[in-house]
Amino acid sequence: MTPTTATALRDQEVVICGAGPTGLTLSILLSRFGIHHLVIDRRETMSGVPRARGINHRTGEIWQLLGLGHALRSATLPPEWLERMVYQETLAGPLIGTVETPGNLPGASSHLTPSDTYCISQDRTDALLAGRAATYREASFRFGTEFVGARQRTDGVDITVRTGAGEEHIRAAWLIGCDGTGSDVRAAAKIPQVRLATLDSFVNAHFVADLRRWTQNRPAGRRELLALSDQFRSRPRCPGQLDRGKGDGSNPEDDRSDRRRNALGRAPLLLSV
Repeated sequence: MTPTTATALRDQEVVICGAGPTGLTLSILLSRFGIHHLVIDRRETMSGVPRARGINHRTGEIWQLLGLGHALRSATLPPEWLERMVYQETLAGPLIGTVETPGNLPGASSHLTPSDTYCISQDRTDALLAGRAATYREASFRFGTEFVGARQRTDGVDITVRTGAGEEHIRAAWLIGCDGTGSDVRAAAKIPQVRLATLDSFVNAHFVADLRRWTQNRPAGRRELLALSDQFRSRPRCPGQLDRGKGDGSNPEDDRSDRRRNALGRAPLLLSV
């Protein structure tokens, strides 16, 4: 990646805040148009946490045009892990059901798009994008650089960033916020955010372990471990669907279970009785 000194920071054509999938994709696109730019990110380096893992057709089409098609096909999970979702309460517990997902298999949508859907964790896709972005001389990168604020000018924007050495100021023609849902750039620009209410909350636990003793005799697939309420466990399970009963709203866990039941009930299931 092109080294950037404090002096060079004083004047930039475009500043991109955020070196995630959106910011890195934009960096590659700008470079292909010959536009010099700086990418800043408050993290010290690229994240090693898996996070998102699903890449849809349109994203795959764009990244394929950017020269990443072969890398994506090499990095995605093999077909046997893409053709179904497996639902259990614990990894070694009984099977709740499976949902077949043949549309995720390679070539399933070849009559509509040149790209497959891919299942690749975000730490790997970010690394692929960063490696591609770094091949262009138009791009410069500064990690450990936090966006603090911005002031609009008639001919551009004054940007304040914070590094380990203190605050610095950048003059740029354009500032682009690619810093996620809680975007500091959006907040600084006073752009309101309209979104749906939070439907559910999740905790990611990232670990590396040999789990074959629990999974080697089970069907391959992407696994979802469901934390179900006692009310749901006690209800009968019928082949082909799950109970669609509604919670009374008094127990948030019941409401979450309702949403899971409804989601599972929309597709054919192979259920244990």
